[in-house]
Amino acid sequence: MFYLSGFTCGIRLDGNGYTDILIAINPAVTEDPFLLEQIKDMVFNASYLCQVMKNKLYFKNVTILVPPNWTGNYSRANTETYEKANIIIDEPNKLNGNDPYTLQYGECGTEGRYIHLTPDFLKRDELINVYGPRGRVLVHEWAHLRWGVYDEYDERKPFYTDNGKLEATRCTKDITGEWRSISNGFTCTPTNINGEPSDCYFFLHESQTAKASVMYSQSIDSVVEFCNKENHNTKAPNMQNRMCRRRSLEEVIFSSSVENIPSSSLPSPSPEPTFSVVQRQQREVCLILDVSGSMQLMESSINCLNDAVTSGATVHTIILGPNGDPGVKDMSENTGGKFFYAGDTLNSNELVDVFASLTTSDGNLTQQTIQLESLGFTVSGSGLFSGTVSIDKSIGNNTAFLILYEHNPPPTILVESPSGQKYNTFKPDPQGNSLTLNIPGTAETGKWTYNITNKGQTQTMSITVTSRAVSADVPPVTVKTHMNQQSSNGTKAMVVFAEVSQNGLPVILADVRATLESDAGDKQELNLLDNGAGADAFRNDGIYSRYFTQMKSGKYNLKVRVQNGTETVRFSLNRRSGAMYIPGYVVDGKVELNPPKPSVGEEDLVADVGIFSRTAIGESFTVNLPPGVPATKFPPNTITDLNAELVKDIVLLTWTAPGEDLDQGTASEYEIRYSEDPDVLTSNFSNAHPVNSSNLLPSESGSSEQLSFTPTHGTMTNGTTLFFAVKAVDKDMLSSETSNLAQVTKVIGYIESPGNGVNMIEIFISIAVVAIAVGLIVGVTMTVLKQKQSLQITV
Repeated sequence: MFYLSGFTCGIRLDGNGYTDILIAINPAVTEDPFLLEQIKDMVFNASYLCQVMKNKLYFKNVTILVPPNWTGNYSRANTETYEKANIIIDEPNKLNGNDPYTLQYGECGTEGRYIHLTPDFLKRDELINVYGPRGRVLVHEWAHLRWGVYDEYDERKPFYTDNGKLEATRCTKDITGEWRSISNGFTCTPTNINGEPSDCYFFLHESQTAKASVMYSQSIDSVVEFCNKENHNTKAPNMQNRMCRRRSLEEVIFSSSVENIPSSSLPSPSPEPTFSVVQRQQREVCLILDVSGSMQLMESSINCLNDAVTSGATVHTIILGPNGDPGVKDMSENTGGKFFYAGDTLNSNELVDVFASLTTSDGNLTQQTIQLESLGFTVSGSGLFSGTVSIDKSIGNNTAFLILYEHNPPPTILVESPSGQKYNTFKPDPQGNSLTLNIPGTAETGKWTYNITNKGQTQTMSITVTSRAVSADVPPVTVKTHMNQQSSNGTKAMVVFAEVSQNGLPVILADVRATLESDAGDKQELNLLDNGAGADAFRNDGIYSRYFTQMKSGKYNLKVRVQNGTETVRFSLNRRSGAMYIPGYVVDGKVELNPPKPSVGEEDLVADVGIFSRTAIGESFTVNLPPGVPATKFPPNTITDLNAELVKDIVLLTWTAPGEDLDQGTASEYEIRYSEDPDVLTSNFSNAHPVNSSNLLPSESGSSEQLSFTPTHGTMTNGTTLFFAVKAVDKDMLSSETSNLAQVTKVIGYIESPGNGVNMIEIFISIAVVAIAVGLIVGVTMTVLKQKQSLQITV
């Protein structure tokens, strides 16, 4: 089965130039020719990429997709769609404002999903002082998107200690600045006293000589390089160190990213980019059914594939049932389409799900059909099947119940609204064995019940419930899901991702469950987590994930169900990867402030949506295990959120428990070590000092772990810094990789912070190096012995 429509192919590197870059503008953005010119100007000035990459790369060809509601004269789009854009131009939301950011949530070196920019960012020149020149910002975001690297600053962890001195979190340390109060410009100490937010910021000197790094601040005129192995600051508690195991940006880009960087250099000056401005118009959709089995003939299959590729059409393929030809998957891959497997029985309801997922969105979520329920079931001869579905406050228009059945007579169905109104008149389709109920007007908010009574022989049925946004002003909660790869030979675990959001805001604290089912009937349920551990990169970012380890050969489909248990939706303040907001600069010894960043209050973090439910499916995937080869045994997942605190001379370590197989099950034991030299832990772990953890039995994956102890090797004296790391071991003695490093420093006496000296009698500072998942607060205790006064410092 083939489904032909529009779909965007990915970015390509043609020689030294990037082509097929798609920038899409959301329909909420007002038509503005000046905006188009600003987009082109930004890309043109992103020739900075050529400079940063030593004349190896440049932007060659860019397509700008304008919304269908714009009325200008634009070329006809071919396969470009909003949902596959590499860069999205959309109005700001209340949490991110005009911050440029990139949605990325894979492991280090994995491509991001898209770059997000606002019209104000592109048109308001005063924001250049805040983020830097737009072309440079684009290169910063491109590094997130294309090469999977991370920021080298950290708003939650702005400083750390090194040899008894406070250092701003940055790369390289050659970048200079001063700790100044944002309220009065005086020198200050970068700490938060008694839990009150600090207004002490690291203000950059306007005049700099440092050449790196772009991922710290591309706004600095002298910065024209990424950090490399020689100048990378491995001690800074930033996301690049945490996610990429303390490797420099250049190391990741040249050895772990999606492409091989060309060895040849570009001429000087580098070529200029070319642009196309297109608009989607009326599209043609064809449904082609191969019921003859001709696709199983090699020559016919090859000819059909070649014809599809040369035609310029995009082909989505659906294999129906276990006997479909797996070769049709190649047609999707070669034409930029999607591949789906659907069972040929009603109890899966997969074919309905597939067609529902193939609708093309222009970015206007209020016009998108939202699937609330999709369920198959078997009912006995006179049996009853009952269930509930929630209509929340963000949806309610065009609400429909669709029931499919196998045999006549059709079942009797009763649907009841939250207020008790009953609906039992369904529109029948005898040929399609279906019954449809369209709720008039806007459906009531609350829990709807349905009762399906069978009147004949035992049969399989399915129910699908859909709705749309309640109004154009209220975007609905949406769910997207996908696997990190579309095929596997079993040697590497796969990862399930689900993104839950409302108008770009990450929805947290939801219950997210994934079902993975193969054509052989193998089925696995996974509870996806947003805890910043295991397969999940960031805590509370609205991206829920889990490893899929119990793989068997076959074609798999993926379905995700999402529910919340309260009347409100909770958003997260956690910032996505993106260019740093510069509060100001030190110019000739004085602080020159930029406009303050809009504040976000507690009321902005919740929305009265009501209890919601959603279902979504992802593209199907295949597993091909070598015959006769035992399934791969995976070690525990790497611990990425190790945190250390120091109270007097007692160290407290905390982390999230890994599993027996990655993030599944329970590990058998921990190996914990420390050293004053961080390189010992990362390159020669067994030579570091061991910590006795024999009494600590690992908890189930996802649980919180902690261990307190007094280091026995050496003495914690003034300026002593200790680094800690953990490995988990399973019952087969398979060991995880070394965790992130956590650090504690004890400092007695005088600490010199950039721009100011602070006289303190005794300070115990605990810093988790590369350990802070966004939203984690690290307690730091300071005791002033002379005054016998205890203060709590929160970093």
